[in-house]
Amino acid sequence: MITLTLSSRSDFSKVFQLINSDLSSDNEIMYDLTNFSFFEPIDILLFTMPVIYFKNKKVLQRYRHPLKQQTRSYLSDIGLFEFCKTNFQEPITIEEIHSRSAMPLRRITPVTMNDYIFRAQRYFSNHCPLKDLSFLNLTISELINNVKDHAESPIDAYIFCQLYPRLNIIKVVVGDLGIGIPTAVNAYRESRKESILSDIEAIIWAIDQNTSTKSHPHNRGKGLNNLFEFIKYNRSIINIYSNKGLLLASKGRTTSFLNNIRDFQGTLIQMEINIDNLPDISNIEDDFWEQAQF
Repeated sequence: MITLTLSSRSDFSKVFQLINSDLSSDNEIMYDLTNFSFFEPIDILLFTMPVIYFKNKKVLQRYRHPLKQQTRSYLSDIGLFEFCKTNFQEPITIEEIHSRSAMPLRRITPVTMNDYIFRAQRYFSNHCPLKDLSFLNLTISELINNVKDHAESPIDAYIFCQLYPRLNIIKVVVGDLGIGIPTAVNAYRESRKESILSDIEAIIWAIDQNTSTKSHPHNRGKGLNNLFEFIKYNRSIINIYSNKGLLLASKGRTTSFLNNIRDFQGTLIQMEINIDNLPDISNIEDDFWEQAQF
């Protein structure tokens, strides 16, 4: 048995080292989460996606639950372990998680994407009824489209949304285990006989509104750029993990780092939406009637 002790985000490097080692089905993995005290949405996907990957490889997996009662309760309420047991082949029915103000974990495909967006917007509108959530729709659409267009992932894309009522923010994270933004960018640049970029440079290149590795109408050089325009407007935060690069943009200011999750391959994008900075529905309605008057 291989025991992986996970107590912080950087510890997921151990998991991705195993993925890159092409572990056989004869092995068994024990995830020791006893000292993991707080899971952000991005941590939920960092755990879920490798579990799904190894489950498809027929690798037996076990868990040691967190010692902290609050953390155990949270993982139970969002159905993390149940999801990992049952969802590696077919999506489960979406149900609301009232106790945690979250949308359940979901495997996203082109068939299920629009349904998830509709349900997420309807669900969160109950928690912030006076705010226009069109930007939530835009955010989820762009996150999913960016992953779906560039992934080439051995598993599907996954999404998780969490409301933090005290902070009045919604965190949305979408991820895959595909080739990653830098690999897609450099393959495209190489086809055009352009210079190869570092992983961080490639992520920054992908944000440029005039550049894209795809020609899909919905994502022709606009996907990531749309998200960055939104965070400037909303004064929110975005984290992009892709291969060896990590890009953090907060309130319009961008910082790049070497990804502290070593051996990571794929893309994880987490967006924080500041509810207070979303437009009020009443203001939008007033603007409409003013324009409609003759």
